[in-house]
Amino acid sequence: MKDSGFTLIEVIAALMIFSVGIIGLINMNTQSVRTVNILEDRFVAGVVADNVIVEARREQRLEIGSSQGQETSLGREFEWSRDITSTEMENFFRITVRVRHAGKDGVLIERTAYRKGGET
Repeated sequence: MKDSGFTLIEVIAALMIFSVGIIGLINMNTQSVRTVNILEDRFVAGVVADNVIVEARREQRLEIGSSQGQETSLGREFEWSRDITSTEMENFFRITVRVRHAGKDGVLIERTAYRKGGET
């Protein structure tokens, strides 16, 4: 009589191979979620930086120097810093904005723009 079916060792080996594959998929999924969160934070920080640049461009007269502020966007708290410096060209200014999570040191995004205009 011929036995059919799997031995206990074959079943255990198959379960181990399956487990290793599932663990790899779970780790990949977790890393994907982290990456999406980082990209979302950088995107929203970019919108904050763009808003600060637009405000600086709308000012009638620019003041050379630094300023800072906070903004909440999509439920996230951000701190921004804005530096306005002169350039080699007369009456032409560089606007640099850096955005980070509120209370943290790492800069999420930095944007630079230029504007022609009067200085106070």
